Amino acid sequence: MGGSTYTVSLPKNWVLFNRLKKGDIVIIEELGDNTLLLRLPEPEPMTLGRIKKAQLNLAQGEELGLERMLVALYSAGYDEIKITQSPIISERLRSKLRSALSKLSGMEVVEDAADYIVVQNILDESKLSISKTLDRMELLVRSMLRDLERYSKVSDKELLASIISRDDELDKFYFLLSRQLTLILLGRTSYAKAGIEGSAHVLPLKTYGKALEESGDTLVSISRRLMERGGVPTKDQLKLMSKAFSSAVKAFRYDDRKAVREVAAIYSSYFQETYTDPLNLLVGRFLALCIAMIEAWVDKTALKA
Repeated sequence: MGGSTYTVSLPKNWVLFNRLKKGDIVIIEELGDNTLLLRLPEPEPMTLGRIKKAQLNLAQGEELGLERMLVALYSAGYDEIKITQSPIISERLRSKLRSALSKLSGMEVVEDAADYIVVQNILDESKLSISKTLDRMELLVRSMLRDLERYSKVSDKELLASIISRDDELDKFYFLLSRQLTLILLGRTSYAKAGIEGSAHVLPLKTYGKALEESGDTLVSISRRLMERGGVPTKDQLKLMSKAFSSAVKAFRYDDRKAVREVAAIYSSYFQETYTDPLNLLVGRFLALCIAMIEAWVDKTALKA
């Protein structure tokens, strides 16, 4: 414009989604390989006044729902939660609170009075990448699969107990992932720091993370059935589950189209037969979750187009 300035057009949907208006700053960053990255400025560091606070007022006997409410508030991006109960905090509530906090990364008790407890997040999620969280979730599912394979060889029920106990850790990382994605949408963590390309990728990441979490739940269900009823998975079942999971991860994380076809082929071949045995159905459930990971990859790929 005017012979001395070049212009850059911004996608209308991106402008509307980010609520940009005339005079707002948009940064063009040179990455060093002749690539220019268009992004918004980093959000300001969160001050005490911007902390999202919530309060839960529980009557005696209402302790059962505490964990679910805390998980929901944590995933929704709340930083400080005050829990009250009259006339005093019951021991049952304290027990439920300890159990819930063991699954919520960064949440700690900062005030403890007779009739209220305050928990606050002390973790800086902006320094954690989405990729690292997914790495840990994938590793946990792989280790659970590996122990199931070991159980098929030695029939040691301690291996099954180990699989079941690891599910809490998998849940913990899924809740952290949910919180990380929420903070991105709230503008409190930048896309660059989170390691994703933009807000449109939040939904596929949430779908993928949920499939990982439910894969762990399915392995727990298999383990509990084996503890109660005995028996072992067949070599073919274990091979299919391991191959399908590895291929689903490759497809989503590395855009491996060959891996996409492998998961689809495994799923189709398995369900050429009709199964009524619960163990076979659980194996089918695990393979269906691998297909859900592929569907998340399809969504992610479509959003790149």
